[in-house]
Amino acid sequence: DRGSDESRSIEMLRDLKVQAKDAGGDVITLLGNHEIMNADLDFSYAPDIYSFDSWHDKFNMAEKLQTVLKGKRAQLMQRGKGKLAMLMSTMPVVVQIGDNVFVHGGLTRETISHGIDKLNQEVADWLRKDADVKPWLLDPVPKGGRTVSPLWERVYGMPIVPEAALETLDGMLESMDAKRMIVGHTPQKYGISGVGTEKEKEVWRIDTNLNDKIMGRVECLEILTDLESPEAASTVRVLSEDGRIIAAEKRKNMFEELLRSQNKKETAIPVPLRT
Repeated sequence: DRGSDESRSIEMLRDLKVQAKDAGGDVITLLGNHEIMNADLDFSYAPDIYSFDSWHDKFNMAEKLQTVLKGKRAQLMQRGKGKLAMLMSTMPVVVQIGDNVFVHGGLTRETISHGIDKLNQEVADWLRKDADVKPWLLDPVPKGGRTVSPLWERVYGMPIVPEAALETLDGMLESMDAKRMIVGHTPQKYGISGVGTEKEKEVWRIDTNLNDKIMGRVECLEILTDLESPEAASTVRVLSEDGRIIAAEKRKNMFEELLRSQNKKETAIPVPLRT
């Protein structure tokens, strides 16, 4: 719900998944807080009445004007039978691939305690309407100035992540035998960036805020692992649309000295307009 190309974006991801399967790979799409908002029929961020035109091309314009904004979106998102709700039921909240953990907002102690596999299954059941009770970890339940929800956590998107949060992350990743966590959710002004911990764990923030209103940097995070030597360290780098390949070291802890010296408030930085 962040632009007018929703349906095309979804179809592109579905096509890529098929292509990846044919090539022996996979494309895994994760759930975020906005997917769950739509499944709750909360369309606060839905952009306009044309967002899902291509999903309903049999309707004439008059019908679209009357129904697409709420009615058709609601039909697509209706748990148990809506086309998009059923598609979303195949998407996990958290996924671990090797020593990499992917999650929209960030891991929380409550998520680990609850169980990742259990949470993914409960969310799938809820979206398919096999269960009526919404998993509580999907909502931004507050605790100690933060949230317990892996979809709404923002502390790991701060330019300087508080030491207490990094210590918590060390423990969570250690319990999962993981090296790094990859998150979105909080836009990064200067592109993809990473933060290291005392125990040599990492969190990578990859939300560059690509939408119709604010066009951030077009970048992706590449993680390469030698399948013949899985114990060897992975190579992490940032790929830019202009062809640059940026080593991880250049994007790790890039804000720490700058922001500490300027004594700026520890808050997420909004993405600037793209020139």
